[in-house]
Amino acid sequence: METFFVYLFKTCILLSIFHVVYFLLLKTNTFFIAKRYFFIFGILISLLLPLYKFTTFIYIDNIDLNITSTNNLEPINTSTNNLESINTPKKPTIYNPIFINWWTIGSVIYSLGAFIFFSSFCLQLLSLKKLLTHNQCRKENGFNFIEVTKDIAPFSFLKFIVFNPTLHSNKELEMILTHEKIHAKQHHTIDILLSNLFLVFQWINPIAWLYKKSIEQNLEFIVDHEVVKTSFSKKVYQLALINISSNSYYGITNNFYQSLIKKRIIMLNKKPSEKRNLLKFGAVLPLLSLFFWSFNTEEISLYHNQNSNNYLGISNTQSGDLKIEVRNDYTPKELNHLKKSLKNTYHINLKINTLEFNKGKISKINLSIEDDYNYSSSYSDAETKNSKPSFVILIKQDDKKKILDVDFITLHKGVSYEQQARMHKISETLSKLGQNPIFYINNKFYKKEEVIDQAFIVTSKIKIFPPIEALKKYGEIAKDGLLVLETSKKVKDISDAYQIFKKEKPFIGEYIEITSQKKPVYSLFITQQN
Repeated sequence: METFFVYLFKTCILLSIFHVVYFLLLKTNTFFIAKRYFFIFGILISLLLPLYKFTTFIYIDNIDLNITSTNNLEPINTSTNNLESINTPKKPTIYNPIFINWWTIGSVIYSLGAFIFFSSFCLQLLSLKKLLTHNQCRKENGFNFIEVTKDIAPFSFLKFIVFNPTLHSNKELEMILTHEKIHAKQHHTIDILLSNLFLVFQWINPIAWLYKKSIEQNLEFIVDHEVVKTSFSKKVYQLALINISSNSYYGITNNFYQSLIKKRIIMLNKKPSEKRNLLKFGAVLPLLSLFFWSFNTEEISLYHNQNSNNYLGISNTQSGDLKIEVRNDYTPKELNHLKKSLKNTYHINLKINTLEFNKGKISKINLSIEDDYNYSSSYSDAETKNSKPSFVILIKQDDKKKILDVDFITLHKGVSYEQQARMHKISETLSKLGQNPIFYINNKFYKKEEVIDQAFIVTSKIKIFPPIEALKKYGEIAKDGLLVLETSKKVKDISDAYQIFKKEKPFIGEYIEITSQKKPVYSLFITQQN
């Protein structure tokens, strides 16, 4: 829903741009036909332009992968004598703040308002349909004339012209019918329906209400000038405008007496604007450009290693491997740039055999990595049409640019390669522990036999001291290593851990299960927050 409100906000800004240009530069000129299309163009641009994004690239230095070694960890500030005082670990206090989802509240308010206005619009259509179908219709010269007995203002809808002949003199009625015929002939109903439907979508925007009123007034100005230009004298027509009035009309129709009479008379007597004033319509273009660059430009960071000139996610890990990041939001242009960089600098051929997109993200991809020594390795992720996760290609090369090994690593959503690499490093380090390491859990020490078959969620960084290092710092009792689980919470199993994580929604966390096996069971949790 947040994405929709961003879209709604952008449409509000765009509509405001058009209305400001109209109010400051175009309101008083007599180019009524041009203004009609200006209003329609404003609605269409407001709806469509926010859907398009322009991508720009920012080149920044990429920091080499630097995983903190356990050798650099500070020893726990406690005496080895306390290792024997072992108790059951305490449960940490978990603070669960009350979370108010303002997006949900906003969506309910907006949806309720939209429903009310759309219902009102539909009721008007139904009432109009009833009026048109329950009264006798007379067809003449392509128009459908409907005479009613109700005290309503004359109006037109599509090719239907509705009026009460008993409320007007013959001369007035002639002018009224001429007026409504022009509305019908020029299809002004389309403008009215479009502005009303747009108002349902933009009911929360006060500019949309002014915009709708301006559209209706401009349609009346168009017809008024057509009538006096082709049929009646200006003086007689103005008197008719003053004399004819009614208290009832339909909001989704063109009405003879809808606009303010004073404004219509002023515009009737206004001197035609000079053609050079048409240039004022172009004032909206630089404002649209400013909007586009301010709100619809997506910046993509293209990384280059500090020790090379290669861009677009190409860098080196701390161990010297070539790291290539393939993000799921890369465009074909970016992928081509990546291919050229790999070929020119590293003599690596990246071949993309299958590439499909869904909503701007890669949904299917099949690629292969080759070198000049006939080495080949492939990667494929093309089972569904959903967007694929980003992934990293790790390549080992010798001094002659010969590929020794290629590894494809899928990145968890919301987790960087550096974070995921650290998790992999932890898993490897856990395997270095001896058969009976000691555990420091929530500020207390435990022997392995006292925590076997226990599992924990760990929301702080896990610290691991391999046997040699732990022996030096804590003595013989820690000869098989030390595992530090600070701010941990005891759980039943990995399924229980997942449910707790899902409920409490930390961004990232780890799961450790201590079994009789040498290596504890280790898992990574990632919870995406809204």
